[in-house]
Amino acid sequence: MCLGEPRRAIEHNEQSLMIVREIGDRRGEGNALGNLRNAYAALDESRRAIELYDQPLVIAQEIGDRRGSRCTDEEARPAAGRWRPVEAPAARSRLRLP
Repeated sequence: MCLGEPRRAIEHNEQSLMIVREIGDRRGEGNALGNLRNAYAALDESRRAIELYDQPLVIAQEIGDRRGSRCTDEEARPAAGRWRPVEAPAARSRLRLP
């Protein structure tokens, strides 16, 4: 994340996401999605962060990135402290998100 500037981080990572998808870089896509998730969580936009929660993990598993799939949960812990990744599955079921 852009140090202390989550909105700026969102802009940068949305641009990055478009580029990595265009060139087919799945690992880069997972990284950009994880960064977006963390930036939204830092802004207390929990619903959006939860929507992005599983995507980096799924990509890491699809490309066989064991380190990425193991680290995804740890990286989801935002500095803001209110949103917790371990709560995401339960929150997603309450919000009826896909």
